[in-house]
Amino acid sequence: YYWSSNPRTSAVNIGSASAGYDFNINDYGTGDITASGNVTSGYSSSFNARHGALALQNVSSNYGLTGNAIGDISFQTMTNATSGTLSLTTTQGRIRPLGDNTTADISNAGNVTLTANHASNGDIGDTAFAHPLDIVAGPASTVTLSAGKNIGAATKPVTIDTSGVISATSAGGQFHVAAQDMAAIPKAVTSIKLSASAAGMGIGGTSTFASQDMS
Repeated sequence: YYWSSNPRTSAVNIGSASAGYDFNINDYGTGDITASGNVTSGYSSSFNARHGALALQNVSSNYGLTGNAIGDISFQTMTNATSGTLSLTTTQGRIRPLGDNTTADISNAGNVTLTANHASNGDIGDTAFAHPLDIVAGPASTVTLSAGKNIGAATKPVTIDTSGVISATSAGGQFHVAAQDMAAIPKAVTSIKLSASAAGMGIGGTSTFASQDMS
């Protein structure tokens, strides 16, 4: 889908959609891309809101899933089953699930990359929920979380189910991440890369990472 009419202010609203191969939507207007139903593709999916937000339901693909927006990226679940990267990037908003799910919000057979680097809005996860964000990645995959503000909260970490590499960066806030499966059993990981600023954490503040071990 390519939107280029004038004035370029319209949103793209999707019901349910299914594609045998690729499913790609590009909105060059100032509106959001929203989906009221599930979106499924046999190969890859991409959503690009060049000047708006993404508000999706359950999205599933097999060989790559990407979402790019200016505003918030919100969703029920994101699933990429076979191979390829699952990547979500917002320049001015946050990345969060729409529901307090007890199962994975994001699931990918390969790597997962989430980027929300805005200095004041860039949170990853919704700490209003008991489960701010739960991620399942491939057993030897890399999960990269980069936030301008906070990743999870002190008693509500973003959970990541992988035995691979976990990288968490909070430029102006705190990170709270736990390597564990969906049954809350801690996982051993091969490598961690953690970064937070003293100014972002604040006086007496802290950031946390929990795992079973390093292997």
